[in-house]
Parts: sequence; C-alpha cells; structure tokens
Amino acid sequence: GAFASRFIGDVMLRGREQPVSLFEVFDADPEEIRLLKRDLQADFDNAVRCYQVGDHDNAAALFRELRNKNPADIVTGVLLESCEEGSLSTISQDVDPLRH
Repeated sequence: GAFASRFIGDVMLRGREQPVSLFEVFDADPEEIRLLKRDLQADFDNAVRCYQVGDHDNAAALFRELRNKNPADIVTGVLLESCEEGSLSTISQDVDPLRH
C-alpha cells in the first residue's frame, strides 16, 4: 500500500546539479501525531507552496499555526526555522543521502 507521506520541498544537495524532491514518510509516527499530520496535510502543503515560491512571511505564519496545532511535528519546526532564515540551506547542509 501507499505510505503516509508529505512533500517537504526541493533542496539542492552537495554534489548534485538538480534539486532533489524531499518527502517525509511518517507511517512510523505515533498514531496521534500521524493523524494530526494527515488532518493538517492541506495546510502543510499550502505552507510548503508559499515557501517554494519565496513567500516566506506567509509560509512562516502557516508553519507557526501548524506547530501550534501539532507541537510534536519536528519537520514543521525545521521548516519554520528555515523559513525565518529565508532558505532551505539548513536542511540541504545537513542532508547526507548515504546516511541511514
């Protein structure tokens, strides 16, 4: 079957010439968090869309609302921090595609 997942964004990884689409698979999250992520999916997608087109102020506001509704959502917190910094550089620098 399909995995519970959500699109996080396109990031540039070191050594790559093209951006890589990054997804979170959250099947293994505790049920309460998994259900909240599913219920808030449309809002999360909207925040990511705002971020991807450079509307960081609206994206940050939306990510703040999401974090308030689901404080255990670590990805939302990371995206909010990146939003406030104006780039996904904090993610792309930490992503090691060979690390499991």
